[in-house]
Amino acid sequence: MPFCQPTKPGLVLSSLCESGISKVALNWAYSITATKYEIYRQDKGLIKTINQGEPEFSSRTWTDDNSGLGLNQGTSYTYYIKAIGPTDLTNQSDNISITAFSCTAPTKPQNLTANFACGGAGNS
Repeated sequence: MPFCQPTKPGLVLSSLCESGISKVALNWAYSITATKYEIYRQDKGLIKTINQGEPEFSSRTWTDDNSGLGLNQGTSYTYYIKAIGPTDLTNQSDNISITAFSCTAPTKPQNLTANFACGGAGNS
C-alpha cells in the first residue's frame, strides 16, 4: 500500500512571558498522514519530537522555554516544524522568526515631585 507525503504544516509563533521567563508558543496546522512532528530551532537544530498519542500531537501546540531556562530576551529565534509520515516521508513548514519578549518588570520611578498650579480665567 503506497503512502503519501504529509501535507505541509502551517506554523504560527507567539512570544510570551510566564513567571519572568521568556517563551515561544508554537501552533501548527494538522498535516494529513503525519505520524510525528519534529520541531527545529535555528540555533539548536532538533529541539522536540512529538509522536502520535502525546497530548501535543492532537493539540498541535508546544511551548519552547529552552528546557526551563527561558529564551534570551530580545533575541530573534527562527523555527520550523517537520511532519513525518509512516514511511519517513516528510514535509516541513516555512521558516518563521520571532523575537522573544523581555520579561523584566519595569523599575519603579524614583524621586518624583509634582507642582500644582491653577490656570484659567478667574484664578489669581
